[in-house]
Amino acid sequence: MRVDGALQARGSDSARIRFSDGEKIEFTAKSDGWNEQTKSGCILEYVTLGNVNIVSDTHLKITNLSPAGGYSTVEAKSLVLLDSNFARHVSAGGDSIIQNNTLNVFTITDGSPVITNNNIETIYGSGNSPMISNNTLGSIGHYIHDSNGNPEYTYLNVNSVSISNNVITKGVYVIANFDATISSNEITGFSDEYTFITTKRYTTFGIILKGDGHIIGNTITGCASGISGGTVIEENLLLNTIDHGITVLDRGNVVVRNNNITNSKVGICCDDCETLTIENNFVCNQSFRGLSVHSPATIQNNTIRRTEEAINLYNCPSATARYNNLESYSNNSIVLGGTSGNINTINNWWGTTDTQTINSTIYDNKYEFDIGKVTFVPILNEPNPQATPTSEPIIPELLTWFAIPLIVVLAVVVVFFRKKLRNKPAT
Repeated sequence: MRVDGALQARGSDSARIRFSDGEKIEFTAKSDGWNEQTKSGCILEYVTLGNVNIVSDTHLKITNLSPAGGYSTVEAKSLVLLDSNFARHVSAGGDSIIQNNTLNVFTITDGSPVITNNNIETIYGSGNSPMISNNTLGSIGHYIHDSNGNPEYTYLNVNSVSISNNVITKGVYVIANFDATISSNEITGFSDEYTFITTKRYTTFGIILKGDGHIIGNTITGCASGISGGTVIEENLLLNTIDHGITVLDRGNVVVRNNNITNSKVGICCDDCETLTIENNFVCNQSFRGLSVHSPATIQNNTIRRTEEAINLYNCPSATARYNNLESYSNNSIVLGGTSGNINTINNWWGTTDTQTINSTIYDNKYEFDIGKVTFVPILNEPNPQATPTSEPIIPELLTWFAIPLIVVLAVVVVFFRKKLRNKPAT
């Protein structure tokens, strides 16, 4: 079917209109695009597709679309898609509005679509400045392993993007040519299992951003790596990442602040940045390093606790570390390596006030003559309360509601047995 004018197929919930049997519906550039103000133009309402492809070169509105067997697709230059359960492939660009749908794959073809309140397995493609918010998603972009275990990435490639308040299970993979804001998302790691001779499991990443951007207020748990990329990374909670909590490589002026990173291999890793500020982070329970820095850096007001090495500075031409709490490191507090110069680390809390003990935990030119010297005196005599956040991650509300009654019950039991023992006759 070719449409050069206006097609209005408007069914109802009890009387749906059906297109089937391999039919193609083509809305040409001559057709009348939907006009929301005049309620005129091409529209499909309560339509069921059975092995049908819709192609539109005009602005099309579709509501309450559903599939009926076969493989159906929708490809539109500009599209309003609402309240549809269409477990197939939809692609659109322009100023499209995609809202309240359940979709398998949505491909952005250009423009700046608004994608909100949907349940979508995968979003990818390329465009100008899309906005993706309040959705339940598998992934933005895509990351898989082939049968040989080699990683394959498909990125959402845009000029700029806003990704906010989504629940995501398989990660965010974005190339932003100018800017990106990724905020207030809940991202959990997902293990894909592939069988090729042997069975292997691969855990997805949290956020990979190739480009500049602001990554703020996300909760990322159980991923292979938490955050990679961006230029301002702040107020994120990262729990139980397998490798790195935060990684920033080859960027300009970078700020990493007010993040909580617990249970990973390396808390924060930064390499080849022009300038770097790491401040007010809580980094705890890293199996290897708290901070790994290969750039000129200011490191201040952080708490780094329970790790092998608190701070590693490699090929670091200049750095200042001050007002940090460095606690419970099993091997070294500070490690210099490569061509690192002299480092100023005065006014830190080292977990002790014994300067001889502190000096023995610092690896500098007293062990290798061609690296710099660490100056660490004077020291703080107690932990810095401004090195925030200073507490463990907040217990989820559900666990709190479970724990409080349990504590009350235990307290009642203890009181009961104490009274019973007190009233027990002497023998």
